[in-house]
Amino acid sequence: MKIIDKANPPDSGLIDLKVMVVEDEFIIALDLKDVVKGFGYNVVAVATSGYDAVEKAGKFKPELVLMDIMLKGKIDGVEAADMIRQKLDIPIIFVSSFSDEESVIRASKVSDYGYLVKPFDNKQLKEVIEAALKKHEEKSYSKVNRAHSATPEHNYAKH
Repeated sequence: MKIIDKANPPDSGLIDLKVMVVEDEFIIALDLKDVVKGFGYNVVAVATSGYDAVEKAGKFKPELVLMDIMLKGKIDGVEAADMIRQKLDIPIIFVSSFSDEESVIRASKVSDYGYLVKPFDNKQLKEVIEAALKKHEEKSYSKVNRAHSATPEHNYAKH
């Protein structure tokens, strides 16, 4: 799973992107961390439980989260993602061994930025991350434009 794509490095503006990996299987978490770092991103935290993820997201303010669904502890990845999204407007990509319809539907209600079924390859991961970042940028741009067009000076005709 460890492929560093030196021929196609990430956009220079994304190199400082802060990513958090949430995975309760230690070896998989370290592997994901290495792969994401190989893409040129900055892994600011690795969490192993839902509550740990929520706490670390508040502390480290990641700009993207890779979230497993089945986690140790009282809350799963979908619940943790929901709690994180209520506090931070960031894309969350689910990475899970579960591809059943219920898991996918639960996850998509919380975050529509991506769902990868394990095992996946590095190319798939990179493509989903880049698509999620682009989608988030477009959503943010739309929010700014809507807010800007709703300001009073834009609602009056100029004479």
